[in-house]
Amino acid sequence: MRIYQQILCFLLASVLLSALIYSDALWGKSMLAPLDLGPNIFSQYKFMDPAADGIPENHHIIDQFTYDLPLQYSIYKAYHSREIPWWDPYTYGGRPLLADAHINGTDPIRMLCYATLPFELAYNWNYILRGIVTGLGMFLLLRYFSIDCLVAAILALIYQFAGWFTVYFGHPWIQGSFLYFPFLWIIWIRAVHGRLLPNAGLGGLLCGLIFYAGNLQSHAYLPVFALTFLIAVAIKDRGRFPKAIGVTALSGIIGALVAFPVLCNQVEFFLLSSRTANNSVAWYQQLLAAPFSLTAIYPWMFGTFRTLDAARLVQMNGISFQWFCGPVALLLAFWAAWTFRREKGKLGGGICQATILVATYLLIVSTPLVRYLYPRCAALAGMGLILLAALAIQAILERKARPHPQLAKIFLFAMLAIGGMTSGLAWWVYPLFKEKIEAKIISVDKSNNTLPSAPNLRRFQINNFPQEVSVANPECAITLIAVIVLAAALSAQNPGDVRKRLLLSLLVSALPVLLFHARFRPRQSIELWHKLLAGGPSQNQAIAKLDGGLRIDESATRGGDMIFPMAYAAFYQAHSLHGYSALQPTSLFRYPSTAAPVPPDWRSDFLSLSIAGQGTSLQPITGTHPSRFRSSKSKAALPVKIVKESHNRLVLDTSALPDAEVIVRTDTYYPGWTARNGKSTIEIEKIEPCLSTIRAPDKTSDGMIELNYTPRSMEIARPLMATGILLCGSFLLSGLVRRESERPVRS
Repeated sequence: MRIYQQILCFLLASVLLSALIYSDALWGKSMLAPLDLGPNIFSQYKFMDPAADGIPENHHIIDQFTYDLPLQYSIYKAYHSREIPWWDPYTYGGRPLLADAHINGTDPIRMLCYATLPFELAYNWNYILRGIVTGLGMFLLLRYFSIDCLVAAILALIYQFAGWFTVYFGHPWIQGSFLYFPFLWIIWIRAVHGRLLPNAGLGGLLCGLIFYAGNLQSHAYLPVFALTFLIAVAIKDRGRFPKAIGVTALSGIIGALVAFPVLCNQVEFFLLSSRTANNSVAWYQQLLAAPFSLTAIYPWMFGTFRTLDAARLVQMNGISFQWFCGPVALLLAFWAAWTFRREKGKLGGGICQATILVATYLLIVSTPLVRYLYPRCAALAGMGLILLAALAIQAILERKARPHPQLAKIFLFAMLAIGGMTSGLAWWVYPLFKEKIEAKIISVDKSNNTLPSAPNLRRFQINNFPQEVSVANPECAITLIAVIVLAAALSAQNPGDVRKRLLLSLLVSALPVLLFHARFRPRQSIELWHKLLAGGPSQNQAIAKLDGGLRIDESATRGGDMIFPMAYAAFYQAHSLHGYSALQPTSLFRYPSTAAPVPPDWRSDFLSLSIAGQGTSLQPITGTHPSRFRSSKSKAALPVKIVKESHNRLVLDTSALPDAEVIVRTDTYYPGWTARNGKSTIEIEKIEPCLSTIRAPDKTSDGMIELNYTPRSMEIARPLMATGILLCGSFLLSGLVRRESERPVRS
């Protein structure tokens, strides 16, 4: 079977498997978003489902509901209004949007979906297409290393749905950027062993796509990957090291130039924002991260997203599942790393880099590096594990090597012992302490200052523990069956039996991975989405009161009781003082205590307050509106009318103002804003630390002021982007020209 036929067959299998897992989300009857978190967790969203019992299907991906979904809907509407949403006018009193840490708003696959589909389908197919391309990249990488087609297909599908992507389903920028890494790996190897320039051009294009799909955090994984590649070449093929340096450097430079409009914007926001690093994990707790990762061989032993999770000891929820790719793949990967460590050449380089990728992840999560690179880099190790497992299976099938039967027996007995011990503890020991555990958990839950107490959810987690960690969970039982089949395969003597049993063990081992992904991924009724869009009584009342660009302050309201929790002000296009972001500009929300104080009513026009027994109420601060525009002299509200407002544009009518009035704009000051009255430029001056002033036009004009935001880097970004595209095209063309010149001349 030719390679294109193999690709078509793999894509068909991937699509069919995706259809089985995502079901009616493919045609928009459901949404791949945890919509049930609204009525189950947030009191002001109970209208979505009044019968909700307080037990959502998956509360671990709450960021997808509170952050990703509302902002993506806002971005979708901006794109369809023919506007690039560089700025978010709705949260934090205004702040950069596409430059935000976890936005994923310039992901090429996402933008393709947004350009061609209604939002509900676009949101779903962004996840589905990204997964299919992820699997295809790994399939091509394995075939590049001459892995058996069927083995490559099974392992590529495992990679597509493995724990390193499942656990971060609600963080789409992770898989969005990592899906290009297997393609990049192939290109770099081809460059080292073949022609440099055309492969550097392709590598630059892939690096550019990685930058467009990710953020500063995921961008850091690219140089880490490049470093492992260079180390592997230096160890295994030192004579080709200069070419390795050349292709990685050229790829990175071209990619950065191609993606310069996005990169520069992100860097600027990082430098101008505030961020609090998490330093609460002690060094001895941090060291537990590596053993927790290795328990991915049987990850249920410490709990799952549906029950208590012992990974909270290292503040890395679900870390045991981040390497989850089935016991067969994991065991054979570690065996291959040890057995084939002395291989040379292209194969040796691949094995070496795969091993280094696994070791790099363990180093990151076990040291302070995790504060900067995060355990979200687990897919780096995932690529290494899958390649090593594939090479191990290929060696067994070709009868070049095979694990000693004693190793298979030890592994089998160890897994059966773990499964039996875990089940026994869950069934007979855990119930003895359950009441004490429940009392402690409920007590801690009541003191939660961020979200409201969720006793029903906590009790469900406590009661569900035995069901999740024992062989009563089908995923656990099937895992043990896979290990039994693997032991039978490694003890067989007939080559035909070895192949059949080995492939069967791999297939059975893949089932728990697919089942866990199907359970973890959200899929909620489209009816909940329609209700969320329409809003409830609190949302519609607040929108009506905030009409005209007024601002709400919910700083004193608990997160679970907010009318617009986290990023939902952007969803309903209401203006709020708060927001939800890893990077935050200096604004009235986090106003520095050392700065000159501002009048309280400059912050907002309405306060949202939680009153015991009465829910959340909206109270006006003063009788003067709007607070977003104030007099620099009297500090009083000015009769400035907002004529039009979009993400990057604000049109004001100042005709009712007296002459020479200086307007204080209480929105967040950020470089890149310009103001004009007709053809005349109006100077914007910053008031430290986060406000700005604009001088109103004189009476000879129409009094209209138009403010526009464009990232400052755009002036140089476009020519640099054009340079990157030109370099990329030139390198690719050089490959075509050389190929043409190498053709034999016919007589």
